[in-house]
Amino acid sequence: MGCDYYVYTYLEIKHREGLSYIELDRMRSWYCDCLEPNVDSDDEEENYEKYCFQYVESFLKPAFEPIMIYDGSKFLKQRYIEKYLNLIHEKTLGTSDYWRDEGKLLDVNHINQIRKIEIRESA
Repeated sequence: MGCDYYVYTYLEIKHREGLSYIELDRMRSWYCDCLEPNVDSDDEEENYEKYCFQYVESFLKPAFEPIMIYDGSKFLKQRYIEKYLNLIHEKTLGTSDYWRDEGKLLDVNHINQIRKIEIRESA
């Protein structure tokens, strides 16, 4: 069964060689199939299309602002180390290259910044 859009959660790692991503979660999702009662497709077509576009766009906005995990030379919270450090080490070993990567992460010491981000894309 298809879906309307995907919700991806990543660690976005800025490093000397570029950007690397570690996928934390991928979820299939659907638009709510209920429109507001005062909007009907037989009303003014232009207004209906505009409303539908805004409605769909609202589902494609990330649910949270990017969260800073690592900045400069340290993790900002101890639990981030416990939660993400092993994933980052695996990334440096080349065992988890990802298609969004721009440049290869070679060493943990090459990292400038890590953020947790969400990306939503239409299916």
